[in-house]
Amino acid sequence: MLNLPNAMISISATFAPLFSRPVLKNAIMLMGGHFLCTGRRTITNLLRCLGRHKESNFTKYFYVIRKAKWSPLKCSKCLFLLIIERLLPKNWKIKINFDTNLNRCREPQIKGLGRHRDAVASSKSQKVLAIGHNWLVATVSIRMFGSKYEWGLPFLSYLLTPENPLSSSRNEADLKGKTRHKKMPKVTCQIILQVRRWLGHTVTFSDGMIYLRLLILNSKYFPLSGKKPRCGKIDIEEICRLMSYA
Repeated sequence: MLNLPNAMISISATFAPLFSRPVLKNAIMLMGGHFLCTGRRTITNLLRCLGRHKESNFTKYFYVIRKAKWSPLKCSKCLFLLIIERLLPKNWKIKINFDTNLNRCREPQIKGLGRHRDAVASSKSQKVLAIGHNWLVATVSIRMFGSKYEWGLPFLSYLLTPENPLSSSRNEADLKGKTRHKKMPKVTCQIILQVRRWLGHTVTFSDGMIYLRLLILNSKYFPLSGKKPRCGKIDIEEICRLMSYA
């Protein structure tokens, strides 16, 4: 077991009720390797940094991600409340940002692969598609000490699976149609309502994609109220009023 500092032990204690004792022990080991790793933070690289890649039962660390029973949504809630409690000032307005992140990978056995727009390689005149995972990430904006800019700390991510799997896919869930497809506006609306349930008061939501704001306010998930959608920040009270949740 790693000799962790008191700050990491107190943070680990926040997530302890969500895991069983064996899974929690292995998860803490992976968390310690995450801080020590300098390259890609895969489980193999984490074990290599910890010097445990030659253990005979190294598969127990992969079990934490693959088959162990724990709720990612509850972990997201604990992480979100931990960021607000320890990093945000008392009078600081909570602002949630949304953005997509493309993780490129081409192995046919991986679940949920699709062709998505590459925002880095694409331009106004040319659209470039890449194969991989498209993640919708929700972050909390905070201002770190000594920094002039706000930092976005991610607390929740959702895999946007394609409507139709790739023709080269060999994953059983994709081939049998077990992977559930949800459009980006619907997922965003669900995250907005979930965060409001966690806090119970007004939160400001914004995103880096203007078209997503228009899709949210014009989509079937939010019934129209006759008002034109604004291209500014989306306020949770306005959205909940449109959905009759306020």
